[in-house]
Amino acid sequence: MKIGNYACLFGAVVVEDGVLISPHVVLTDDSTPRATRPDGIRQQHSDWISDPKGVRWMDTSHG
Repeated sequence: MKIGNYACLFGAVVVEDGVLISPHVVLTDDSTPRATRPDGIRQQHSDWISDPKGVRWMDTSHG
């Protein structure tokens, strides 16, 4: 596994061996990151649903 400079891996992201994460890549476990709900009200912790992501062997991720 190689993770480039300034790459950000947040939450429940799983990275397997043999994966290249290029510089400045951001991986999150939030499939629709928003600061507010559709009605314009600020999201609370209870509004957030974890959606774990994985990067498998021989995948590449670049920005």
